[in-house]
Amino acid sequence: MSLSKSCKLPTPTEAREAADSIRRSTKGGTQPYFPVPFPSLNLMVKFGRSSIIPEGQCLWTIRTYLGDIVPVPEVYGWCKDDGEDFLYMELVRGATHSDLHPSNILITRAGEGQARILALIDFEQSGWYPAYWEYSKARWTAEIGGEWETMYLPRILERHDDAYKHWDYFCLSLGV
Repeated sequence: MSLSKSCKLPTPTEAREAADSIRRSTKGGTQPYFPVPFPSLNLMVKFGRSSIIPEGQCLWTIRTYLGDIVPVPEVYGWCKDDGEDFLYMELVRGATHSDLHPSNILITRAGEGQARILALIDFEQSGWYPAYWEYSKARWTAEIGGEWETMYLPRILERHDDAYKHWDYFCLSLGV
């Protein structure tokens, strides 16, 4: 869903104010970037001092050249303000952790009864991304054929094998 041509994007000051409001209401801490949803505009503004503009350029390139194959949020633009990058992109409903792997899942100790998840940690990369993104990132960190890939991921995430093939190819082409 695209923004209408008459839609005015929030200014960096408005994005910062919205982020401050969210932080106060959720007792959120500081992080290198902060995604701020503007649901009435179907817009997400992600900003901070990290490499957000290159992320926007990458998303724009993927959507432009692989949009029919790899769905990514539409990018409406980016800018710099007071040493921070701002990325304006389509709001994709549903938050993802975006770095889900065993070392970011704390569970009960052995011998403390049935194992259960105590907490998920390391939300630095979290945001509003498509479902295939969470699956692809989680699978990419897994040992091929290992327990995490074969036993646990199928239980907690919907498979997106076609998107993963493209994800894997892209990551390997970068030498990651």
